[in-house]
Amino acid sequence: MSIETLTNAMAERSVIGAMLLDAGSDSATLALDLLSEIDFYFRETRIVWQAIAALAKTDQPIDLLTVTSYIDSHNMQVSFGAVAAMANETPSQANLKRYAELVKQSSIMRTAYSQCILAANLILENGDPDDKLSNAMSEL
Repeated sequence: MSIETLTNAMAERSVIGAMLLDAGSDSATLALDLLSEIDFYFRETRIVWQAIAALAKTDQPIDLLTVTSYIDSHNMQVSFGAVAAMANETPSQANLKRYAELVKQSSIMRTAYSQCILAANLILENGDPDDKLSNAMSEL
């Protein structure tokens, strides 16, 4: 199993697209409160989310033009076409809350997976078994 199986690219892209379509909705506020950039696995969606969150933090409008302008002005290297595609691919803005929950669930699963791998590696190290177990358990 690889960590990529714990991702949901369509949900990430749909969160971005729904935010671009209607960032003023209650669901958009919930998504901004629920998600952070670390919840986004894919580089493009993480960068676009950073731009959306930065604009929201300063009460600036969020739409395709303002987000891509922010990305360009901060040399974040995601094309206008890539961002526009996220908006165009979004199945429904009305389901933004659920898309955000799916992204968060995938993020939590990746974090748990990573912590388990770290704990397993600590157990495999040389040293006192009690110390190894204690260190591994502290990671979980």
